Formats: sequence, structure tokens, C-alpha cells
Amino acid sequence: NSLEPPRRSNSYCSRPSKDSDLSSTRSKSSARNAVMNELDGLLDHLTKDPAEEGFSAAEVTRLRAGFKRFMMPGTIDVHKDDVFELLTFLGCVFLDPLKV
Repeated sequence: NSLEPPRRSNSYCSRPSKDSDLSSTRSKSSARNAVMNELDGLLDHLTKDPAEEGFSAAEVTRLRAGFKRFMMPGTIDVHKDDVFELLTFLGCVFLDPLKV
């Protein structure tokens, strides 16, 4: 009958393809590995002898990366207005004394 709406083809499937499933699985696995590496580093840091001084190689790498990110172009300096952002980037937490 010409008054019937056209039928939809069943060729389109709303289910993700196997490639996207694999990509999603790899992404989750990569994120999980990154978290586990962070936790391993934290555990190493917490079990470190408190009498031992200095930073680990991983900590030095993280600190250098933070400073490089906030350096003024063409210099080895961080602008004074960027120090707060740099410290926050490195993990320092600042609390408002009025809210504590």
C-alpha cells in the first residue's frame, strides 16, 4: 500500500562495533594502569624511611615537569602570578582560614 510509511532497514545496529569495544577496553585498561602506577608510587613514598632525605627520581621528574609547564617563555623563571597555580598543579592544597 502506498500510504504505509517506509520500513526501516535492520542493517543499522545501535550496538557499538567490536573496534570501539576494543578501543574502550584499551582506554579503561590504560587508565587503570596509570592509577595503579600512581598508587604504587604513593605506597613507595609512604613506606620510605622518614630519616632519608631528598626526592625520588619520579618526584624530581614530576616537579621539573610542573616548573617547565609554568616557566615564562625564553627564561628559567616562573612568573610570580603563576606560583599559586604551579603549587596547585604540584598537589598543594590551600584552605581558606575563614572556612576551616
